[in-house]
Amino acid sequence: MTKHFNHSARPLGFFSAVTIFITAVSLTAAPQPERGAAATIIKPRPAHKLSQAAYRQIELPAKRTKVRDNRRLGPHLRQALELAETKGAAAALDSLRSSGAVPDSGSENVPVVVRAIQPGQLNDLKRQLSIGGARFHHAGMNTLKMSMPLTQLRNAASLSQIRSIRALRPPRKKAYVGEGVSATHADIWHSLGFTGSGVKVAVVDTGFTALAALVSDGELPSDYVAVNFSSAPDIGDTDAHGSACAEIVYDIAPDAELHLIKVDDISDVSAVAEYCATAGVNIVSFSLGFDVINFHDGIAYPNPYTDISDHPVTAVNSMREAGTLVAIAAGNEQLQHTLINWGSSDEVLLWDSQGTEFNDLYYDYNTAEFPAGAYISVLMSWNRWPVTDEDYDLYLYHYNENTRMWDDVASSTWYQNGDAYSYPTEELEYITEQSGYYAALVHHYNSGSSSTQPEFILRYYGVVYPYYWQYNNASNPAPGSISIPGDAEAALTVGAVDFINYPDGPVDYYSSLGPNNRAFTGGTAAIKPDLCAPAGATSVVYNTSFSGTSAATPHVAGLAALVKGVYPFFTADQIESYLEKFCFDIAPPGKENTNGAGSTQLPTLLTVIEGEAMRATAVAQSGDTALLEFTGLADEHYSVEACDSLLSPSWQVLGTVTTASNGTAAFIDPGPLPAQRFYRLVK
Repeated sequence: MTKHFNHSARPLGFFSAVTIFITAVSLTAAPQPERGAAATIIKPRPAHKLSQAAYRQIELPAKRTKVRDNRRLGPHLRQALELAETKGAAAALDSLRSSGAVPDSGSENVPVVVRAIQPGQLNDLKRQLSIGGARFHHAGMNTLKMSMPLTQLRNAASLSQIRSIRALRPPRKKAYVGEGVSATHADIWHSLGFTGSGVKVAVVDTGFTALAALVSDGELPSDYVAVNFSSAPDIGDTDAHGSACAEIVYDIAPDAELHLIKVDDISDVSAVAEYCATAGVNIVSFSLGFDVINFHDGIAYPNPYTDISDHPVTAVNSMREAGTLVAIAAGNEQLQHTLINWGSSDEVLLWDSQGTEFNDLYYDYNTAEFPAGAYISVLMSWNRWPVTDEDYDLYLYHYNENTRMWDDVASSTWYQNGDAYSYPTEELEYITEQSGYYAALVHHYNSGSSSTQPEFILRYYGVVYPYYWQYNNASNPAPGSISIPGDAEAALTVGAVDFINYPDGPVDYYSSLGPNNRAFTGGTAAIKPDLCAPAGATSVVYNTSFSGTSAATPHVAGLAALVKGVYPFFTADQIESYLEKFCFDIAPPGKENTNGAGSTQLPTLLTVIEGEAMRATAVAQSGDTALLEFTGLADEHYSVEACDSLLSPSWQVLGTVTTASNGTAAFIDPGPLPAQRFYRLVK
């Protein structure tokens, strides 16, 4: 029977891992996976109608006096209220729906997260807001998730107990939509009876559609555990993303216990961490990500949406500390991410050596012109976290064909004056009212007290294949595009290699690149991603292929569950080390910021000596005789033992080996060989 939970519990402690030895497995190589359709190829930039001179025909925004009105309201709500005043409530709600802040359900109530100044004020706030028409969903550490009419927002923000009210900040799904089982050698482990039994895996996502049908068709287990932290009544809806991720985990680790956890806001990740600690979850698959709530540097700062306590990076760190391994999508932002230095004292950011102030946005790889009705989202952050008096603004311009001038159509001009609300971030959203060319511009409003030029991250969303052109991301992508919380050192961050190129690579054209940006905020950058996994394999849920780092991540979570099932004493660190050790190393050699450790594959032969996994490769086999090569050994003598079952092992000494100076040892098993055999080396 499916279990359902709609609340989180407090975390419990974890027992220390007990180190024991486990076996070596002698197996034949896996067959090559069937290759799928060709990957999307980046097309050259289309011819642009605008001349270089056209980019210079701008009027810089006037430095109007900024006010501190409504600083308790988050950016989406401020923009929505301004839109409601000029174009009506319907337009404001449409804008919030475009960003995912309001469910597409026809409701005129706006889900919000209310943060109290003190935790003890939550009950009183809940009572006061309910009188005004708000509906309660659930409470967080210092927050209330509620739905309220748009007209109630201003009055709610005036309550003395409230520090802030913001719209939902839903995660971005890292999908672009069986063969990964064989590509990663999971099928070989299945044939030996290694299927993830006894391991708990949580799939965290924004929705799980068609669960009953997937269970009926054998694509998901019937005994999954449903957990709901969202503002919706249950985890099932029209969002297939979570179901597709769960399908992959079930394919890779069919006997693992699946926990399907629905979230719809950034603060829900903390609730997930508490739940995983209480429920004893071993592995988490998290194919979601956030933007500009830090400098993508792996650090938890106060920001417009969370405090440090409920920051997603804090949640990931706490899960890792509690012994849970969290596999997180690296992101699909390789082409739509810019990391750029201001580098001048000009009023606007110069995007290229030509002196162009504008960064033109592309609708897709073929089209520079946008149609009317397109959704554009541009986000910006600079490396002055957590607060700054260095004030920069973000503008969106449309090229007016009649006047041959650029018109300012949207802006984000939050006031950074050094107070507690002065986060170094701006974000704007816009639904195009006219077709044509659109471009972003960063305006320097006030230098503040800093004596150095800042680094900027800009990200662009909204259309199918958004990308920045001036920074030349198509051929020279900017580093540091890992999504949050995949930027956390504690995360097992997963990049994507298209199935048809697996395991040789290269990494997919969209897969976000490391390192994290800690080097720009006073620390040492962490290599990201940590490894890669298949994307583009067939999905029953989508009835087509499932691509993106969203698809890669549950492959890694499933493989981690297999490893945990075979090596139950392994800690999260040991599981990650094991997976990285046996990656197929994609050039350049070594762990680096494009591919991580390489393409994840389980070894087809393995051994463990005193708790450390070592690889053994069957280099030759003739009839009933096997020639084995063990690598990575210390320079000592070992006994070679074998058994035919791990369920009730009866070990037989076959002989001894002495390692060579390069740490290898060869051994011949004279046979006769049974259908399967497990080996170990003993000092």
